[in-house]
Amino acid sequence: MKHKNPLVQGALLLTIAGFLTRIIGFFYRIFLSRTIGAEGMGLYQLIFPIYGIVSSISIASVQTSVSRYVAAEQSAGRKHGAKNSLLAGVFLSLSVTLLLSIFVYYNAEWIAIEFLKENRCTTLVRILAFSLPFSSIHSCINGYYYGMQKTAVPSISQLAEQVLRVLCVYIMSMVSLSETGTISPKIAVIGIVIGEAASMLFCVFSITLHFNNTRHTDKKTTASPCFVKQLKNIFVFSLPLSFNRLLLSVLHSIEAVLIPTQLKLFGMSSSEAISLFGIFTGMAMPFIQFPSAIPNAIAVLLLPEVAAAAELNVTDKEKGCLKLRHSSESGIRYSLLLGILCVGIFVVFGNDMGIIIFNNRLAGLYITILAWLCPFLYLSTTLGSILNGLSETTAPFIHSVISILIRLTFVFFAIPKYGIVAYLIGTLISQIVMTGLHYFKVRKKVSLQLNAMRLLVWPTLILLVSLFAALTISMTISLIALPSIVVLGIKCATTGLIYIALIYFFKLLN
Repeated sequence: MKHKNPLVQGALLLTIAGFLTRIIGFFYRIFLSRTIGAEGMGLYQLIFPIYGIVSSISIASVQTSVSRYVAAEQSAGRKHGAKNSLLAGVFLSLSVTLLLSIFVYYNAEWIAIEFLKENRCTTLVRILAFSLPFSSIHSCINGYYYGMQKTAVPSISQLAEQVLRVLCVYIMSMVSLSETGTISPKIAVIGIVIGEAASMLFCVFSITLHFNNTRHTDKKTTASPCFVKQLKNIFVFSLPLSFNRLLLSVLHSIEAVLIPTQLKLFGMSSSEAISLFGIFTGMAMPFIQFPSAIPNAIAVLLLPEVAAAAELNVTDKEKGCLKLRHSSESGIRYSLLLGILCVGIFVVFGNDMGIIIFNNRLAGLYITILAWLCPFLYLSTTLGSILNGLSETTAPFIHSVISILIRLTFVFFAIPKYGIVAYLIGTLISQIVMTGLHYFKVRKKVSLQLNAMRLLVWPTLILLVSLFAALTISMTISLIALPSIVVLGIKCATTGLIYIALIYFFKLLN
């Protein structure tokens, strides 16, 4: 019987859930853009730096730590140690997150005025504070399942969160529209709280069933670390990650807050600057990030896979090196192939996407420019996960700081002179630099054997053939009176299907 790769299986499940979530989110953003408008989208997007800062301190880094220690304990046959890793992670994450949530709630006005430079965000920030404790709990539980390489629960919780968020926002929007005739961005933030709470409840229910079903089958062949020891381990491992992510989140936040401010120096009014920020962050970037469900899924599962390979490397160097190389090469290959496909689709059809879907020509222009980000964006995600799995947390941090500083340079000096397009170019340059730095660091740790012809040249040629075929087919179907969005969907789907078929035909995934 053929052995199934858990990385591929898990990534496939996460990818399916990710795509379903992003499809729902895609239509959700269209709904928001047409109800709260570009300015409302700008205000809504402006509060996410606050979420990012709290997450970097007490949520994301602990999830990564839980995933790593659960993988190590499971690999060593210590199921009780894996459970202690989760409990320690939840205790640490929830304790800190509750304190931060209280601080955010009671200082929402100061945060909105002094930090976000937009007093209309006060209520939005206050509502957002309620979502943070829920997020900390379900993130730790998902980290446990990632470490076990079981992705069903994280996938379902991801879908449940998105579905309930969208459903509740839609219902509240319709009620608000019928009663007041307007829809406030705060409804969208309430949706975040409901979604996080639903995800948390599902994860708690699932993990309770999991422990009840497995506690009697645990065979402790070796001594498992106690709760206190795992708490210390997770704290020590997550501390540099938290510091790194906090600094990155602060820099990201400064970047997000400064974009509207610098656009005003370019000559825009406050309303125009917030609207343009909303078009960029709420319309154009989600398109570019839409396919990243695949590299994100690979990255999440690569970390414990690489960590397990590194653990194996201690006892069996040859087998460990082979497993490490195979996992790393697989992640890099999938990310590059996807990135090349997305460049073609967004460059050729980006303008149509902005006009047809958002009825916004600027959104189309931004999608076309940002298209070149795709290979570097997806590849850097995968490479960063490989480095974290190898416990090389300092290098990705330094590379990310360099990348953000490049973007901030463009924010400070280029936006006031040339507008938002200069920032888009700066974003591309910064991503290329970060990906290059990640890659050279990985090469020092893993003996990669990558073929440029198979990874770059052949996929590019296949992409050109796919685009030509799709455009030819679209010319034929243009004779039929079909809605513009259907024609656009056919073009993109045809390009993708032909590309994937030819990739398989020429065995470029092997």
